[in-house]
Amino acid sequence: KISVSMTMHGAVLPILAFYIVAAQEQNADIAELRGTIQNDILKEFMVRNTYIYPPNHSMKIVRDIFSYTSKNMKRFNSISISGYHIQEAGATADIELAYTLANGLEYVRNGIKSGMNIDDFAPRLSFFWGIGMNYFMEIAKLRAGRILWAKLIKEFKFNNYEHSIAFTNLIADLAESQDHHPKITLEWGSVCLEWWSHKIKGLHMNDFICAAKSDEIFHAL
Repeated sequence: KISVSMTMHGAVLPILAFYIVAAQEQNADIAELRGTIQNDILKEFMVRNTYIYPPNHSMKIVRDIFSYTSKNMKRFNSISISGYHIQEAGATADIELAYTLANGLEYVRNGIKSGMNIDDFAPRLSFFWGIGMNYFMEIAKLRAGRILWAKLIKEFKFNNYEHSIAFTNLIADLAESQDHHPKITLEWGSVCLEWWSHKIKGLHMNDFICAAKSDEIFHAL
């Protein structure tokens, strides 16, 4: 009945395991467990330096947790992608927003890399933002974050494989015309687009323009 928040990263595996075992010993159904683990190792490397394992090993732990919780603990938030610590390290609101969303995109790529469907784990990716004294700036940041995340990570659903291929071809034409190329994940009846700028390894105005054009192409099909 209680949602438990665990603010930890490198040590998250044994503590989460203890939590699950404690529930099982009390005959609780782990599928009903609710809670959030921070599990945001990228910002540890970026601004806090409290990691335990190297980057690749750390990201494997993250995706293993994604995989386990998406199958066995569907009410549990498998990560809390943190902008708070980035702001605390001195970032302005716009920089905090950009780096946090970029980290979120990398976690999504990490989950897909392990063979998971984005719909299985993305709904349980949560965010944790810093809130400073500039009241209206922070409101604008939170609203922008929700809109940008929705636009940057969008899976377009289709009735059949041929329609998804047709959409992918149109996106390829758009990418060539803009000289800006997204990461495309194609599965039966669905296409996932990730717009980001490879040269600057982050978000650029072109990403938002292309995301909007992708919506127009989808609705025109």
